[in-house]
Amino acid sequence: MVVIIREGVTMAFGPNISFLSYSPVEARGSFSNPIRIQRLIPNAPWGVFAVMNTPQENIFTHVSLSGGGEALLNGLYFSGMLSVRAGDVIVSSSSFTNAGADDSFHMVSGKAIIEKNIFKDNYADSIDLD
Repeated sequence: MVVIIREGVTMAFGPNISFLSYSPVEARGSFSNPIRIQRLIPNAPWGVFAVMNTPQENIFTHVSLSGGGEALLNGLYFSGMLSVRAGDVIVSSSSFTNAGADDSFHMVSGKAIIEKNIFKDNYADSIDLD
């Protein structure tokens, strides 16, 4: 099974709320109709959007992530607003803004193509690859 997020979708998370998928994610927005992952409540950071142990490539194109933080999920610490662990990923034409934790994008154990992205007004690292 693949989690598909269609163009134009807005996902607004409350304080410290996270999304964790063990299935591959295809989030394919467009220039004119991006996918937005953001705060539900201004000034209240949400957690992380995390993907873990996926058997096929994860794709994030034209995705705007803003206002996330960090999370402890199933005993593992996720330090990036977008976190990929033990899976391959393509992140392109996306934006990462106002991340409130250690990383905007964090990846552990996998292959990544990261191209044509914007990182702005984040607390610490834009990209952390382990």
